[in-house]
Amino acid sequence: MCNPRISYKNPAFSDIENMRRLWKITFNDTDDYLNIIFSNYINLDSCIVAYSDAELIAMLIGIPYKFVVNKHYITGLYLCGLSTLKPYRGQGIMSNMLDMIKVISRKYSYDFTFLIPADSHLRNYYSKLGYYNSSHINKYAITHTSLFTQETIADRYKIWEEYLSYGHRITVEVGEMEVSVYGREMITDCVIMDLANSLHLCEASTPGNHIIHTSIDWYLILEEKLLSGYLLFFSSDFSLVFMMNIDGEIELLRGEIPLVSELLGVVFSDVSCDDNSSMDVNFRDHGDSNILIDETMELYGMVRFEKEYSNNFLEKFKGSENRIFERECGVVNKYGKINSHENDGELNSRIASTIRFRYMLD
Repeated sequence: MCNPRISYKNPAFSDIENMRRLWKITFNDTDDYLNIIFSNYINLDSCIVAYSDAELIAMLIGIPYKFVVNKHYITGLYLCGLSTLKPYRGQGIMSNMLDMIKVISRKYSYDFTFLIPADSHLRNYYSKLGYYNSSHINKYAITHTSLFTQETIADRYKIWEEYLSYGHRITVEVGEMEVSVYGREMITDCVIMDLANSLHLCEASTPGNHIIHTSIDWYLILEEKLLSGYLLFFSSDFSLVFMMNIDGEIELLRGEIPLVSELLGVVFSDVSCDDNSSMDVNFRDHGDSNILIDETMELYGMVRFEKEYSNNFLEKFKGSENRIFERECGVVNKYGKINSHENDGELNSRIASTIRFRYMLD
């Protein structure tokens, strides 16, 4: 039987080990992944923990982010690591914590909180607590459809990985574009930071509405993806940047899918390495006609405004370029309607970081 004496508080440094333990119990992540989260993302003032006597039974982690919308800067608190021990679920503990985060958001002047539900059940749960669907994400599945082979993009991943295991950075020429491929076994901290700085500069110069990642943000994103077994693909001018996992799933950070298709479909004979040696890579020629790209759009982030806004503030977000706070064909929150769109097929999918986020709630 659960102890009814439950207390809530902002965690102290002495609570970190208990928080790591609850995260691992809930999400089963590796220690390396936990090190990334708890060494870089924990801001104790925007976290909440719940105890029953001396036992940590639930937690909520808030990570501050800055957004640019119609050339105006606003701040959001990203909620992750939401978890409750199984014996304590269904008692309203997480609902209480999400009410408490409102107070924290207003105290530190965050305009909104946002999160990414793992499934439709959690999406329905959050909607009852004032959250609205705010963005979509495009997902890509790429396979080879040649009648002469059963090779899939997952097999192509294994070929890349085999050559990367020698400790070299592979650079492939695709038309006039050079694309470098990186894997966990050979990439260094300096290389990751160089890539992260370049991504930050590219993002900072990109017009429109999107989250603003610092170089450190990008470093952690790339580090986490490498820990999870992704291969990183970068063109020399950063016009194409994407990641691929062992199942052949593609996450496109910059560039166009046709460029990815071209890269994965051409024949590679001479592949250069950092030590200027030549490696003969005999990939079979499938050609673009044999590459199938399946693109789907799925609901992604949810947002809840945490402050009362004046009409003057809301004026900043009016106009056809507002693509962040969208709910189906328009934006509706309890403080009023901000914007409306007749076409929701071009929703911005960049409200959230590309770091993996999962949730387990009561």
